[in-house]
Amino acid sequence: MKRQPRDIPNYENWSVEDFANDLRTNERYKAFFSNYNEQSVDEFIKSYAKDKKKLHDRKEVHYKNAEFYRTEYLGEAESFLKIILQKKLFNLQCLWRANQIDLPFIEYTRDFQYFVSNIWQCPFIDPITETEVEIAIRFLREEQDYTDPYFEYWQDYDGFKIWLNEREKDEADFKDLSEVYYSSSEVMPFFYFYYDKCMKTSYLMNLPDIRWEKEKYYLEAVREKNARIYEEQLASGEVKPFGLPSIYNYDEDEFVAACEDEVTKELYEIDSYEIKYSIRDELKEDIIFLLQRRKMGEVIAFEQHEDWFESVSQTVRNVKRRKTAEMLPYAYQTYMLEFEDDDLEAVKLRRIARFKIDEKSNAYWHLKSWRETMDEGRALRGETLG
Repeated sequence: MKRQPRDIPNYENWSVEDFANDLRTNERYKAFFSNYNEQSVDEFIKSYAKDKKKLHDRKEVHYKNAEFYRTEYLGEAESFLKIILQKKLFNLQCLWRANQIDLPFIEYTRDFQYFVSNIWQCPFIDPITETEVEIAIRFLREEQDYTDPYFEYWQDYDGFKIWLNEREKDEADFKDLSEVYYSSSEVMPFFYFYYDKCMKTSYLMNLPDIRWEKEKYYLEAVREKNARIYEEQLASGEVKPFGLPSIYNYDEDEFVAACEDEVTKELYEIDSYEIKYSIRDELKEDIIFLLQRRKMGEVIAFEQHEDWFESVSQTVRNVKRRKTAEMLPYAYQTYMLEFEDDDLEAVKLRRIARFKIDEKSNAYWHLKSWRETMDEGRALRGETLG
């Protein structure tokens, strides 16, 4: 709680009348009130005493709120540290796939996916450096793309590779990476590009994918076996041929356009114009956010945009990026407490020694399933599993 000077009374049990009497008799107020006529001063005291009473009754709440507003982006900053760790892990994945390094707990390519949701616990990543924090701060202050901390595909090497190849085919369609970032889950986070530009690590994506070629060899063996079993079951009548595709999650827009009558089409189109609650709530939250900042004395210049909705949205995103950048050094100080030991290699070895994969997590289920497939493929290829 905020410390108060010693000459301030303890107002804890004061009534409205106590505050009013203090305003009338305390020397600290007399010089100020002498500039106004007595009747207006008396009316002011009656009103202000009630307000002062409310302020001190809610003192703890006010201090708590003030602390919240001061540190509310500490959590966002910590989330951005995760993004840096994801990029560092992705770089290790590129090197591992190229057979240039070995990593503990990593047997196959899908193992990296386990650490997407367990990045804080990943024991073999080198600690974040001050240089990397400075890069993140510049990114948040300079770039328009935020890179959502809740993105789920941080280690999607195959998806990123496909997207990059498509981008190279038609460079003109990919001039603004931030535009396409939100249109596909396979697009590399824009922070990855920014990091590569600053750290000169873009070459990593061009390294050969040697380890996956081995896994593909095993996977093809499993698929060939499953195909043979399916053909045998098909011939014996045990299973039926694959039928028509499922309509599950089918796009309603296409169905309405292809099949519906004109009235239904018109109503469907009108309904699509209505402001949905999610958009309305998002706009409401953005406006409240800006009003709170204005009340706290911040002067915020709106981003210029031909669409006023986008202007509000971009303004809020920019303010949040700036606030997150301001809190990153504090989040980094806390993060580095674990690495205070000068011998970072010893710290890393201790982390590796105590690390255990959570076998009850969903992330482990996916890891286990892929490892079983790979082990089956290796056996089918005649390899001895040890």
